[in-house]
Amino acid sequence: MDEILEPLDEYNSLYKGKVNDASGVYFDELVEESEVDLEAHRTNVKNYEKAKKDYEAADKKSSNMKGVRIFLIVCAVAFGITFLAGLIVLLTDSYDNIAGAIVSISVGITLMVGSILLITLVVNQRARRHNANAAKHKKNLDELYKKCVDDVNRVLALFDWNIPVKIIRENVPLIQLDDYFDMKKYDYLYSKYGLGNNKSKDSSTVFVLSGTIVGNPFLLVRNFNTEMSMHTYTGTRIISYPVRVSDGHGHYHTVMQHQTIVGTVTKPAPTYGYETYLVYASDAAPNLTFSRKKTADKLGSEKEIEKFVKSETKELNKKATKATRKGQSFTAMTNSEFEALFHAWDRNNEVEFRLLYTPLAQQNTVKLLKSTTPNNPYGDDFRFVKKHCLNYIYSDHDDRLDVYMRPDRWRGYYSLDTLKKDFVTYVNEYFKAIYFDLAPLISIPLYQQHKPIEYIYKEDYGANLPPMEDEAFINGMPNKSFQHPESKTDAILKASGVSKKGNTDKVKVDAYSYKTVPRIEVVMVLGGDMKMHHVDVPYLEYVPLKQTSYVSITNTNGNKKDFDSKRFEFDKASKGSLSNSAHYSYSRGFLTLLRALDSNSESDLDNALDTFFGYNNKEKNSSESQSDSGK
Repeated sequence: MDEILEPLDEYNSLYKGKVNDASGVYFDELVEESEVDLEAHRTNVKNYEKAKKDYEAADKKSSNMKGVRIFLIVCAVAFGITFLAGLIVLLTDSYDNIAGAIVSISVGITLMVGSILLITLVVNQRARRHNANAAKHKKNLDELYKKCVDDVNRVLALFDWNIPVKIIRENVPLIQLDDYFDMKKYDYLYSKYGLGNNKSKDSSTVFVLSGTIVGNPFLLVRNFNTEMSMHTYTGTRIISYPVRVSDGHGHYHTVMQHQTIVGTVTKPAPTYGYETYLVYASDAAPNLTFSRKKTADKLGSEKEIEKFVKSETKELNKKATKATRKGQSFTAMTNSEFEALFHAWDRNNEVEFRLLYTPLAQQNTVKLLKSTTPNNPYGDDFRFVKKHCLNYIYSDHDDRLDVYMRPDRWRGYYSLDTLKKDFVTYVNEYFKAIYFDLAPLISIPLYQQHKPIEYIYKEDYGANLPPMEDEAFINGMPNKSFQHPESKTDAILKASGVSKKGNTDKVKVDAYSYKTVPRIEVVMVLGGDMKMHHVDVPYLEYVPLKQTSYVSITNTNGNKKDFDSKRFEFDKASKGSLSNSAHYSYSRGFLTLLRALDSNSESDLDNALDTFFGYNNKEKNSSESQSDSGK
């Protein structure tokens, strides 16, 4: 296992380049496996891009002809009106205007006929020619585009979830990422370290990625949360009242004054948002707790940092002096820059804090916290909370990260070279985000040196997947698939296991959402007439809803290519379980299916799962093993 002693320096000098190169090699291997002729594809792309320019030029000429024809039609109409006007004057007016009328008639009829002839004999012919030319270029363009996209789709058919995970795992030995979060790791975190399960009906896990550093487990988690907050509604009313006004000469008269008065009410309404964090478990410094928030994220220059450190050091010394007077254990470290920037002043155990933050750990941490540079991509963008054996990292960059790794994110490309460039960029960004989530932890050498105490796992678990991973797979399906029919908001999906059969879990899904009921509240508002007026303020009352559904989550023990090859036959065998895309999802080797409630459909689905994905394999193997042992 490769130890990382200086995370920032080693990221720039080693791992950044390794992951970048490995991503390019991985993509090239997929192209080779797809058997796409890359050189022929590149020729098609060049031809397509040239054909696109040719088509745009031809289409522009065609559009110009349409513009000319419209212009001449307008001219013909205008000249026709001139002709008619002259004719009317000639027939109805006196002889005084006869000369002007004759000119209008002559000019109007001449130019009108000329415009019509020009449209008929010249413009229409040119327009047909340009239209035909544009259509020919469009046909050629579409054929070339199809060739390019077909090549891209052959490569995309080999894309799968967890490609970044695989690349990182193979090129950064210290950071071992898992394909999915399994029950053993969940049991370890839950039973040994006390990691709580997210049971709140106001929070649902939409993504979880697990991994280890020298056997110490960690999770990258994204939750979809809701909370009730106060929302202000407004209503208006126009009032009128008499006002005496002066005309400036000492005379007064009465006018009606109109005023729009506004009433407001504040009522609870749900708000929704995502929260992403990393949690890392380690037996090192098990009694220590502390928290730190961002401090130096707005400090750019060294002078600004020095000024900040100097100011914070004064406060630090005051805190240390005050702690001594009260007989408390807080003692400031000699590295004032570390103390100021890391700012973990609420720590509860000085001995264990110093055990973690050796001089090298302090040096590594200060490097991470200093202002953002090209070599230090995020700087101080994280909060760090340690609660005994559990360490939590909340970073700004995780909120912007596309954590899901969906293969369909790459749809829409026609050039494999462009796709490769963006693919490599995505893997680099994914690695960078995870690496710098872990960087505050691997900056501490003890966290890489302290292996966990051996844990005795259970023989069997009541489910294949923990609730967090269940929710992540369920949230891969459309939210509306689980919402109550009257729902007017998103639903928070909560999973609870029902049963396990082989490699399939049956899971109950409770969807918590709200319907809205229009209400009106009457409030009193003071008007300009110094009287109180009733104002109707419409608002929405949010009424909680709950809808229960059931899904099965099956480990297909394969990849996307395998699943795609079985999709059609499986759908037939399961009587159309895949016919509605809103009723299933496939990701990271797992098939999540909305379950029907009638027994016949359930039986068809179970039989299809058994046939195609080894639904009962574990039970069969167990039975065969017992039979063999009996013999």
